[in-house]
Amino acid sequence: MLEELREKLYRAEVALEKRGMCYPATAAISAIDREAGLIVITPPVGFCAETPRAEEMLVVDLLDGRVAEGKGRPSADTAVHLHLYNLFPELGAIVQLQSENVLAWAQAGRALPVYGAVHASAFGGEVPCTRMPAETEAKDNGEIFLRAVEETLRDKNREEIPAVLVCGWGAFVWGPTPEKAAENARALEVSAGAAWKMLALEPEAKPVPRCFAEKFAARKPRGRRK
Repeated sequence: MLEELREKLYRAEVALEKRGMCYPATAAISAIDREAGLIVITPPVGFCAETPRAEEMLVVDLLDGRVAEGKGRPSADTAVHLHLYNLFPELGAIVQLQSENVLAWAQAGRALPVYGAVHASAFGGEVPCTRMPAETEAKDNGEIFLRAVEETLRDKNREEIPAVLVCGWGAFVWGPTPEKAAENARALEVSAGAAWKMLALEPEAKPVPRCFAEKFAARKPRGRRK
Protein backbone atom coordinates (compact mmCIF):
# COMPACT_ATOMS: atom_id res chain seq x y z
CA MET A 1 0.00 0.00 0.00
CA LEU A 2 1.40 3.41 -1.06
CA GLU A 3 4.74 1.84 -1.92
CA GLU A 4 5.94 4.80 -4.01
CA LEU A 5 5.16 7.30 -1.26
CA ARG A 6 6.88 5.08 1.31
CA GLU A 7 10.00 4.99 -0.83
CA LYS A 8 10.02 8.79 -1.22
CA LEU A 9 9.66 9.20 2.52
CA TYR A 10 12.52 6.77 3.14
CA ARG A 11 14.82 8.66 0.76
CA ALA A 12 13.93 11.97 2.42
CA GLU A 13 14.75 10.59 5.85
CA VAL A 14 18.07 9.14 4.67
CA ALA A 15 19.01 12.51 3.15
CA LEU A 16 18.35 14.25 6.47
CA GLU A 17 20.20 11.63 8.50
CA LYS A 18 23.28 11.98 6.29
CA ARG A 19 23.40 15.62 7.35
CA GLY A 20 22.92 14.79 11.03
CA MET A 21 19.46 16.35 11.07
CA CYS A 22 17.20 13.42 11.86
CA TYR A 23 17.14 11.87 15.31
CA PRO A 24 15.06 8.67 15.55
CA ALA A 25 14.43 9.24 19.26
CA THR A 26 12.50 12.41 18.62
CA ALA A 27 11.67 12.75 14.94
CA ALA A 28 8.77 11.70 12.77
CA ILE A 29 8.51 12.34 9.04
CA SER A 30 5.28 11.89 7.13
CA ALA A 31 3.69 12.31 3.71
CA ILE A 32 0.08 12.24 2.56
CA ASP A 33 -1.97 10.73 -0.25
CA ARG A 34 -5.08 12.89 -0.13
CA GLU A 35 -7.00 10.88 -2.71
CA ALA A 36 -6.60 7.77 -0.58
CA GLY A 37 -7.14 9.67 2.69
CA LEU A 38 -3.98 8.12 4.15
CA ILE A 39 -0.64 9.28 5.46
CA VAL A 40 2.66 7.42 5.60
CA ILE A 41 4.72 8.11 8.73
CA THR A 42 7.90 6.77 10.27
CA PRO A 43 7.29 4.06 12.90
CA PRO A 44 7.38 4.75 16.64
CA VAL A 45 10.60 5.10 18.61
CA GLY A 46 12.25 1.77 19.38
CA PHE A 47 10.63 -0.13 16.52
CA CYS A 48 13.73 0.03 14.33
CA ALA A 49 17.38 -0.09 15.37
CA GLU A 50 18.34 1.89 12.27
CA THR A 51 16.65 4.10 9.72
CA PRO A 52 13.28 2.43 9.03
CA ARG A 53 13.06 0.88 5.58
CA ALA A 54 10.30 1.89 3.20
CA GLU A 55 8.30 -1.23 3.98
CA GLU A 56 8.48 -0.49 7.73
CA MET A 57 6.70 2.84 7.43
CA LEU A 58 3.20 2.99 8.90
CA VAL A 59 0.14 3.81 6.82
CA VAL A 60 -2.37 5.73 8.93
CA ASP A 61 -5.94 6.85 8.21
CA LEU A 62 -6.20 10.63 7.90
CA LEU A 63 -9.54 10.88 9.69
CA ASP A 64 -9.19 8.67 12.74
CA GLY A 65 -5.48 7.86 13.05
CA ARG A 66 -6.11 4.13 12.67
CA VAL A 67 -3.14 2.10 11.39
CA ALA A 68 -4.18 0.79 7.99
CA GLU A 69 -0.95 -1.06 7.37
CA GLY A 70 2.23 -1.67 9.34
CA LYS A 71 3.32 -2.94 12.76
CA GLY A 72 3.11 -1.06 16.02
CA ARG A 73 1.23 2.02 17.13
CA PRO A 74 2.00 5.47 15.72
CA SER A 75 4.00 7.81 17.93
CA ALA A 76 2.22 10.48 19.96
CA ASP A 77 3.43 13.06 17.43
CA THR A 78 1.22 11.48 14.76
CA ALA A 79 -1.71 13.46 16.17
CA VAL A 80 0.03 16.72 15.29
CA HIS A 81 0.75 15.55 11.73
CA LEU A 82 -2.86 14.47 11.20
CA HIS A 83 -4.15 17.73 12.63
CA LEU A 84 -1.96 19.83 10.33
CA TYR A 85 -2.89 17.82 7.24
CA ASN A 86 -6.58 18.18 8.04
CA LEU A 87 -6.28 21.92 8.68
CA PHE A 88 -4.07 22.88 5.75
CA PRO A 89 -4.68 21.15 2.40
CA GLU A 90 -1.51 22.57 0.82
CA LEU A 91 0.73 20.39 3.02
CA GLY A 92 2.02 17.28 1.26
CA ALA A 93 4.77 16.15 3.65
CA ILE A 94 5.94 17.14 7.13
CA VAL A 95 9.34 16.90 8.82
CA GLN A 96 9.73 17.22 12.58
CA LEU A 97 13.05 18.94 13.08
CA GLN A 98 15.16 19.05 16.23
CA SER A 99 18.54 19.78 14.73
CA GLU A 100 21.09 21.79 16.71
CA ASN A 101 20.64 25.27 15.25
CA VAL A 102 16.87 25.01 15.01
CA LEU A 103 16.76 23.91 18.65
CA ALA A 104 18.73 26.98 19.70
CA TRP A 105 16.10 29.34 18.25
CA ALA A 106 13.14 27.26 19.41
CA GLN A 107 14.43 26.96 22.96
CA ALA A 108 15.01 30.71 23.03
CA GLY A 109 11.40 31.16 21.91
CA ARG A 110 12.50 33.44 19.08
CA ALA A 111 11.19 33.78 15.54
CA LEU A 112 13.89 33.59 12.86
CA PRO A 113 14.11 36.86 10.87
CA VAL A 114 15.34 37.08 7.29
CA TYR A 115 19.02 37.87 7.65
CA GLY A 116 20.20 36.84 4.19
CA ALA A 117 19.63 35.41 0.73
CA VAL A 118 19.63 31.73 1.72
CA HIS A 119 16.77 32.25 4.15
CA ALA A 120 14.86 34.55 1.78
CA SER A 121 15.20 32.14 -1.12
CA ALA A 122 13.77 29.28 0.90
CA PHE A 123 11.14 31.00 3.04
CA GLY A 124 10.52 34.53 1.83
CA GLY A 125 9.78 35.84 5.30
CA GLU A 126 10.34 35.46 9.02
CA VAL A 127 9.87 31.91 10.31
CA PRO A 128 7.46 32.36 13.24
CA CYS A 129 7.76 30.80 16.67
CA THR A 130 4.82 29.61 18.75
CA ARG A 131 4.12 30.62 22.29
CA MET A 132 4.98 28.23 25.09
CA PRO A 133 2.00 25.90 25.67
CA ALA A 134 0.08 26.32 28.89
CA GLU A 135 0.06 23.57 31.50
CA THR A 136 -3.61 22.91 30.76
CA GLU A 137 -2.70 22.02 27.16
CA ALA A 138 -0.36 19.21 28.18
CA LYS A 139 -2.64 16.34 27.15
CA ASP A 140 0.27 14.16 26.03
CA ASN A 141 3.67 14.44 24.40
CA GLY A 142 2.29 15.09 20.94
CA GLU A 143 -0.83 17.15 21.44
CA ILE A 144 0.71 19.64 23.86
CA PHE A 145 1.80 21.79 20.91
CA LEU A 146 -1.34 21.53 18.80
CA ARG A 147 -3.16 24.70 19.84
CA ALA A 148 -0.04 26.89 19.83
CA VAL A 149 1.02 25.65 16.38
CA GLU A 150 -2.48 26.10 14.96
CA GLU A 151 -2.76 29.64 16.35
CA THR A 152 0.60 30.62 14.89
CA LEU A 153 -0.08 29.26 11.41
CA ARG A 154 -3.65 30.44 10.94
CA ASP A 155 -2.74 33.84 9.46
CA LYS A 156 0.56 32.83 7.81
CA ASN A 157 1.30 32.07 4.17
CA ARG A 158 2.15 28.41 4.62
CA GLU A 159 3.45 27.98 1.09
CA GLU A 160 5.79 30.98 1.19
CA ILE A 161 6.98 30.21 4.73
CA PRO A 162 6.79 26.39 5.04
CA ALA A 163 8.01 26.11 8.64
CA VAL A 164 7.17 27.00 12.21
CA LEU A 165 9.43 26.99 15.24
CA VAL A 166 7.83 25.44 18.32
CA CYS A 167 8.84 27.14 21.54
CA GLY A 168 10.97 24.88 23.71
CA TRP A 169 10.75 21.94 21.32
CA GLY A 170 11.98 22.28 17.72
CA ALA A 171 10.20 22.86 14.43
CA PHE A 172 7.71 21.52 11.92
CA VAL A 173 8.73 21.97 8.30
CA TRP A 174 6.67 20.96 5.28
CA GLY A 175 6.41 20.98 1.52
CA PRO A 176 4.29 19.57 -1.32
CA THR A 177 6.46 16.42 -1.47
CA PRO A 178 8.81 14.57 0.92
CA GLU A 179 11.76 15.75 -1.16
CA LYS A 180 10.73 19.39 -0.89
CA ALA A 181 9.96 19.11 2.82
CA ALA A 182 13.45 17.70 3.43
CA GLU A 183 14.97 20.48 1.32
CA ASN A 184 13.10 23.09 3.36
CA ALA A 185 14.27 21.44 6.57
CA ARG A 186 17.90 21.68 5.45
CA ALA A 187 17.41 25.33 4.49
CA LEU A 188 15.94 26.11 7.92
CA GLU A 189 18.86 24.49 9.73
CA VAL A 190 21.42 26.37 7.60
CA SER A 191 19.58 29.68 8.03
CA ALA A 192 19.27 29.20 11.80
CA GLY A 193 22.97 28.36 12.10
CA ALA A 194 24.10 31.30 9.99
CA ALA A 195 21.89 33.70 11.96
CA TRP A 196 23.19 32.40 15.30
CA LYS A 197 26.83 32.88 14.24
CA MET A 198 26.10 36.26 12.68
CA LEU A 199 24.56 37.54 15.91
CA ALA A 200 27.62 36.32 17.82
CA LEU A 201 29.79 38.40 15.47
CA GLU A 202 27.46 41.38 15.32
CA PRO A 203 24.76 41.45 18.02
CA GLU A 204 23.22 44.61 16.54
CA ALA A 205 22.75 43.13 13.05
CA LYS A 206 19.36 43.83 11.49
CA PRO A 207 17.21 41.75 9.14
CA VAL A 208 17.64 42.52 5.45
CA PRO A 209 15.32 45.13 3.90
CA ARG A 210 11.97 43.78 2.80
CA CYS A 211 12.66 44.57 -0.87
CA PHE A 212 15.82 42.45 -0.69
CA ALA A 213 13.98 39.53 0.89
CA GLU A 214 11.17 39.74 -1.66
CA LYS A 215 13.62 39.76 -4.56
CA PHE A 216 15.22 36.51 -3.45
CA ALA A 217 11.90 34.95 -2.49
CA ALA A 218 10.66 35.59 -6.04
CA ARG A 219 13.51 33.44 -7.34
CA LYS A 220 12.40 30.42 -5.28
CA PRO A 221 11.40 27.50 -7.52
CA ARG A 222 7.85 26.38 -6.95
CA GLY A 223 7.55 22.83 -5.66
CA ARG A 224 5.13 20.54 -7.43
CA ARG A 225 3.42 17.42 -6.23
CA LYS A 226 4.74 14.23 -7.76
